[in-house]
Amino acid sequence: MINALTVSALAGNFYYHHQEMLKYFLRIKTGDNRPILKDEDDFELPKNWENSVKDNLNSIVKAYNDKSSVKITDYKTYKGEYKNIKGDKIPQGKGILETVKDGRKYIGTFQNGELTGEGGIIDPSGSKILGTFKNGSLDGLGEMLNDFGKTYKGNFQEGRPFGKGKWIFQDGSFCITDTVDEDNIMAACYEKDNKMYYKGEYKNYSYTGKGIFYFENDESYEGDMNEGKVEGYGIRRDKFGDELYKGNFINNQYMGKLQNREVVGYVAIGVVNILLSMLLKK
Repeated sequence: MINALTVSALAGNFYYHHQEMLKYFLRIKTGDNRPILKDEDDFELPKNWENSVKDNLNSIVKAYNDKSSVKITDYKTYKGEYKNIKGDKIPQGKGILETVKDGRKYIGTFQNGELTGEGGIIDPSGSKILGTFKNGSLDGLGEMLNDFGKTYKGNFQEGRPFGKGKWIFQDGSFCITDTVDEDNIMAACYEKDNKMYYKGEYKNYSYTGKGIFYFENDESYEGDMNEGKVEGYGIRRDKFGDELYKGNFINNQYMGKLQNREVVGYVAIGVVNILLSMLLKK
């Protein structure tokens, strides 16, 4: 009959050789390990700014939308204030410029034919751009909604998102971005419940560069990303932060063998249970 000393010796020997597997399976998951968005890390446009821009655009539409239009070029018509220079009509002041081919409208204050100051560009497809313009391009605070349902609110420079801002996607997820320089944008991305799923470099409107990706099962990946895919060199970790795989990835796939702790761990627990059962039957 097996005695307690024998069980203790066997268990001790087994633990010594398989302690990492046992640690993995004896730990208890207490909750989601993904970081949660903090209020101070979020980004929103000032409410008074949004109201100011929208009120300004609405007042211009109300004042000029029913007015007769003048021909600016073969491709553009205009309703509003303008100046004549050698027979050419140049938008100057408040008004609405419309492209003949696609019906896109430029609404706001014009200077030498270009939107300057608060204004907006409205497309029949549903996309729109609102904000502060300089020489026809957004420069400063702005809001951009494309016809795919993706919205950006934040800072612009020469028509491009630049500085701190927030991308909002159709499914409710969002990314808070900050431009370090022209070639280096950092992003922190969250699900609609404010749980982080990505933090790292963000280029060409996708996860590209070095970053950390969090999976729904609490595992994570840290390493190279390419256009939203796990690609390059990186480390896959389990929910406790232990390495599952270190090496190269291509198109989200491991290029080596994943450590199968689950199988070995279940065997470990099974052996311990058998030994304890034998002791209890003594």
